[in-house]
Amino acid sequence: MEVSLGLSFAMKNNTAEYEAFLVRLRIAKDMRARMIKICTDSQPVASQVTGEYQVRGEHLQEYVKLV
Repeated sequence: MEVSLGLSFAMKNNTAEYEAFLVRLRIAKDMRARMIKICTDSQPVASQVTGEYQVRGEHLQEYVKLV
């Protein structure tokens, strides 16, 4: 399944990646998915979510908590 979305406010790249990540998670939840696989080309976001990279900045820490 492919999803496109447009964000109507300015943000940095990592913030946009997290917003897109959360949208995909919400869609999966709405579809009652039991298992999901999310791919990203953002090495920092992927590594922050898996705990490989330290999260800097409170706003990004909040995103990791949401994910």
